[in-house]
Amino acid sequence: MNKEDFYQKIVSISELPASKRHSSLLDLHHRVYNDYSEVIRQITPQGATRVCPDGRTVAQIVGHFIEWDKVFIIAFGEILAGVKWPRLMTHVFNIDPDGDVREFGSVDEGNAYFARVYVDRKWEGIQTSALDVAATQLQLFEDPALLTADRLEATKRSARFMIPGGTTLSMPCGWNLWMWAIEHEAVEHKADLLMGRSG
Repeated sequence: MNKEDFYQKIVSISELPASKRHSSLLDLHHRVYNDYSEVIRQITPQGATRVCPDGRTVAQIVGHFIEWDKVFIIAFGEILAGVKWPRLMTHVFNIDPDGDVREFGSVDEGNAYFARVYVDRKWEGIQTSALDVAATQLQLFEDPALLTADRLEATKRSARFMIPGGTTLSMPCGWNLWMWAIEHEAVEHKADLLMGRSG
């Protein structure tokens, strides 16, 4: 899906009533997940070592996706626990496998840290983790008892989802977070990921 089509779809979905918005976003998430996971599966061990224009390898870019999917999952967990304004709305943070919370002053600072984490990891483990965490994130919305339209609607209103060209979508922040998660897999670093495929 190209960027223009993606953002047109997001704008039209944002205008729907909550229950219809949820089912339409879930359909979009499925489509994006299928495309994203197929590209991840096509990346070869050799392709994973290719260096992208920003200096990171394809493997490090995929590690970046893993860590951001985890960041979103933590925020969605907060919504499930009744939090109306998840911490991700105010600052960037992550929790490492040992349970230590890492807070970052900016998105760039977080991304630089994530790049260091994945600099020496083996591709096969990165690939498996990327597919697993992306599937887990999707399952939070597929399960009818978890991230429902009502739970997303119960979060505080936010006007932070930016559409290229200047439009800002205003809605409860749970929807913003879901749209950001889908946007990341749909349009970010697409050319970098495609560099890792065989051929």
